[in-house]
Amino acid sequence: TYDVRARRAVPDVPGLTLAATISTREDVTPNPANLPELVPIDELRDRVAAVPGAAAANQLAFAPLPPNALRADGAPIDRPAKVFGFTEAYARQYPAIRLVRGGFDSDAALLSAEAARSLGVGPGDRVELQVPGAARPARVEVSGIVDLSRARTLFNSRQGNKLEDFLYVSDAIVVSPRTFQRVVIPAFRVAAAERGDTTTIRSQPTLEIDVQMARSPLVSD
Repeated sequence: TYDVRARRAVPDVPGLTLAATISTREDVTPNPANLPELVPIDELRDRVAAVPGAAAANQLAFAPLPPNALRADGAPIDRPAKVFGFTEAYARQYPAIRLVRGGFDSDAALLSAEAARSLGVGPGDRVELQVPGAARPARVEVSGIVDLSRARTLFNSRQGNKLEDFLYVSDAIVVSPRTFQRVVIPAFRVAAAERGDTTTIRSQPTLEIDVQMARSPLVSD
């Protein structure tokens, strides 16, 4: 039940349109209340892939990690890192994502060459991923080592004032989109709620759909 107080005379109460905004500790920006439910990203990917002219549609997710987020045998990397969520199908679209050793495994993770070197690990070893807001680190097996140093699609800025600036982070871990949804996103929500706002978190996770268009329907000169 809500009590409403008018600040000025209301000539036609039944004719009023109800409108409200809502904010939470996880999302402090006021948004219109009672919006339609968001489409899950895997469903959105499937819808996009079904659009005529779309040759492929793949998920990409990423989030910043603070120093000491990646560990092996208790020894951390004391630099900021980055966690990505994408599949082998996504990587095949971009030759700059270059596997050095091992391969993709949806139940394991890839490490950037720099992170693997710093931690002294390789395929078959295990590392710990401490996501902000998570009660404990996630232990994941390393299935491969990947060179991301020229992967502009991963590190190009999405911000308008720095659009397409190459902001490379050498220490990175790649998990499946499913693992990203299960481990990373809930933890960031907890972190935002615990801190009361999002200003103490560098940025929230980003979810994208990468779309490759079929060339044949395009008009050529």
